[in-house]
Amino acid sequence: MQPRDADSSFEKVLRDAKPVTRSGRAAALSVFFEFLELRHKVELHRLTGCVVECPLDEMNRPRASVEAQLRVPPTEVEIGRLFAGWREELATCRKFGPSARNYAVARLAADVGLRINEIRLLDLDDVRWELGRFGKLSVRHGKGSRRKGPSRDWCR
Repeated sequence: MQPRDADSSFEKVLRDAKPVTRSGRAAALSVFFEFLELRHKVELHRLTGCVVECPLDEMNRPRASVEAQLRVPPTEVEIGRLFAGWREELATCRKFGPSARNYAVARLAADVGLRINEIRLLDLDDVRWELGRFGKLSVRHGKGSRRKGPSRDWCR
């Protein structure tokens, strides 16, 4: 087995890559090693006798590093409290129209699961109160429509 050549190292492969690519790959490596350290450190030490450590320490990480952050979604109680406070604030807000619009968009995104662009392309004709117990929304411009038009996708 031949020794590894310095030209075939990870650094050489990414030397001509854009900084975003280098930092993205470095972030992926650090997330992988963080997973190994958190979940399997003891097992790997017992099997191999080596301690798992990320090869990218703070000094060797690319300057434009992207920090991987864990996002914890809010609980149902927190979401309910947010919308209850927002609903009460509608009665005393200075400009009712924009506040009511923002509240309605947030409720559609939270309750129905529509994307922002799908909500943005809704019209009043897309709300059908006569269909079903609570009415239905016609999402004509959904994720896969590519603005081709009226293929109907009914929500709730």
